[in-house]
Amino acid sequence: AGPAAASEALGAFWHRYGAALHRLSETVDDLASRVTRGEHVVCHADIHPGNLIADGDGPLHVVDWDAPILAPRERDLMFVHSRDFGDHPINAHRAELFRRGYGPLEPDQTLLRYFRCERHLDDAAAFLQSILSSEASEESRANDLYWLTRIAETVADPGYPA
Repeated sequence: AGPAAASEALGAFWHRYGAALHRLSETVDDLASRVTRGEHVVCHADIHPGNLIADGDGPLHVVDWDAPILAPRERDLMFVHSRDFGDHPINAHRAELFRRGYGPLEPDQTLLRYFRCERHLDDAAAFLQSILSSEASEESRANDLYWLTRIAETVADPGYPA
């Protein structure tokens, strides 16, 4: 097992999804050339539902502030306007609650697509690096391949990055 097994699994993975990941890279480059400089605010940078803790009917707590950045608000809003991050995707009801609490804002659609695609590309690279690490356990490799495949299936969809 180990890295050799990872190489076999990645070979099959790349055969199936390599073209989609190349398109993703090209899409990120294209969108980066078209984004406008939005107002920068403090962003969590990983504000998917797994980093939110609801306190009953009380306040909502945002956790895991290990990498906040100054960026356009779309950097965080992509998690609300996309349903493909994590095990707890945002549904229509949750999105409406978020918009009610966040206030009126019409996000820049190009920025949303850019940040969504960039996040998928960054995550794919991180999962690949982890899978190929000589220190990774079989369990860790299997988990990372699962998440990498979820990303690849998302970006291989003909409607991506709508």
